[in-house]
Amino acid sequence: MAAPAPPAFASQDELNAIVCGVLPRQGAWSDEEYLWLTDRSRRLIEFTDSYVEHGVHARGEEAASRLLAGFRVHVAEVFDAPETGA
Repeated sequence: MAAPAPPAFASQDELNAIVCGVLPRQGAWSDEEYLWLTDRSRRLIEFTDSYVEHGVHARGEEAASRLLAGFRVHVAEVFDAPETGA
């Protein structure tokens, strides 16, 4: 008896095309879509004038907000924080 054929997985490029086809284009993001994205990511993501921006920060660094003057956060406190159940 022959072994079952392995599943045909999409390539990373195909998956990127699928995901990008579902998400809004830059400049067309709504507040609700931005909040949906941040609820599913542990990355620092900012939202300005319908555009999504992200920064890459290492643990031990501080990330400054471009939206809130004087607001800074220690990256480790955000990324290493325990998950909270709702």
